[in-house]
Amino acid sequence: MVWGSAPLLTQALARIVANARQSVSEGSHSRQVWLTAEAGGGTVRVTVRDDGAGVPRDARDHLFEPFFTTHRSPDRMGLGLAVAHGIVEVHGGSLYLDVGDTLHTTFVIELPITVGGESLTGGAGAITPI
Repeated sequence: MVWGSAPLLTQALARIVANARQSVSEGSHSRQVWLTAEAGGGTVRVTVRDDGAGVPRDARDHLFEPFFTTHRSPDRMGLGLAVAHGIVEVHGGSLYLDVGDTLHTTFVIELPITVGGESLTGGAGAITPI
């Protein structure tokens, strides 16, 4: 079980999925987004993978900075990944780009599994069990 704010974690996931959907609409062949979740090793791991154009190497270090975007559209403010990253970190987790996946763009959320409000990795639980 993960302890935290369900609305905030939902918002983080929604922002990552929205980012993936926008990426595949900009030139992907199959326009697919995959979402998977698994638990093990004291964490819950959620992956969002798309077959869009990918993330340029020079942008990877800036992905989670507020207002950073690789898109030229005026409706893309560059806040989605920054907000999602902050929400995941507040919950004791991590959000990162899986650079080992060279065929797709894959973002990974890892959150600590908790028992009775105490994280199996040592930290205190956040709000409620999810």
